[in-house]
Amino acid sequence: MEAQSSSVDQPTLIPEFNNNAELHDRYIYALASTSSSIISSGKGGSIQMWSKSTLQPLCNPLSYHQGTVTALGVSETAGLVFSGDTKGHLAVWSLASGQLIQGIAQAHDDTVLKLAVSGDGEYILSTSRDRSVKVWHRNAGASDRRIEFELKAELAGHQGAVLSALVTSDCKRAVSISGDKVLKIWNLETSQTEKTFRLASGVGKLQFIEGERKMLAACSDSRVRIYSLENGEEEACLNGHTNVVKAAHMIPGINTRASGETIISASYDGTVRMWKRGGEGQGKWRTVRILSFKHAIGEPDFNPQSGRIFDMVVDEKEEYVYACGQSSRIVRWHL
Repeated sequence: MEAQSSSVDQPTLIPEFNNNAELHDRYIYALASTSSSIISSGKGGSIQMWSKSTLQPLCNPLSYHQGTVTALGVSETAGLVFSGDTKGHLAVWSLASGQLIQGIAQAHDDTVLKLAVSGDGEYILSTSRDRSVKVWHRNAGASDRRIEFELKAELAGHQGAVLSALVTSDCKRAVSISGDKVLKIWNLETSQTEKTFRLASGVGKLQFIEGERKMLAACSDSRVRIYSLENGEEEACLNGHTNVVKAAHMIPGINTRASGETIISASYDGTVRMWKRGGEGQGKWRTVRILSFKHAIGEPDFNPQSGRIFDMVVDEKEEYVYACGQSSRIVRWHL
């Protein structure tokens, strides 16, 4: 039986309906999360930083971009926020103050689609419709007062728009996926391809799982998949969404209703799904909760063109999921 939303799944809106002062212009395209803040971006170059505790803005809107801000990244360790837009520009910001640290004009020849940031904030991977992955590295001579990122390498070889990327925890390898369904594993020391696999679908967002030996993929054919990075084989396929899946996140285990290994996914179909292992075999996943973004923002179910989700982040420690899309507000649910 299909899981349904329940009365306990009451969402919180950021900002609340009685606060219109800090709204984005119509849609929110990307989210990033730290332990205490949520960062959102939208049309007209808008970027907002919100307190998770008060749900209020932490500073004035971040101002640099002229085009829609389509990609965000953050390093809490380095205290930096990263952004990319439809004009191919990148920007680096102070997480503490929201001040612009560095603008990189025309970093790409087309829209920046995703930003992958190393844990220490020393490396940024930017992907674009221009079919490239670019590796940016913090200048070794830069001090805390003068942070500057320089182009270290361009990873060339994809034949389609590069939809997403990840960098390993040791910063030695990267994974990228393009619109032609080709996944590449790169050696960042040589900028050469180590492995190439063809997947079943395009992928909008990736997550390393199981010690970076596998990856979780939010797929454009309405499915969520788990792939081995050793041989590119599909190990699990989660089928339930009815439109493009924009984000997916695996939680190893938390002590609430989501206890145990859990996958959370968000889709153009206007829903967030929570999946748990069950049924026949350990690879079988089933939907245990469905959260309606459409209902939260007041959109009717019958219109498939409305209420789409564009991005999602999960706060594992505080046990919240945040989603954004065809609304000027972020929706938050407790897990």
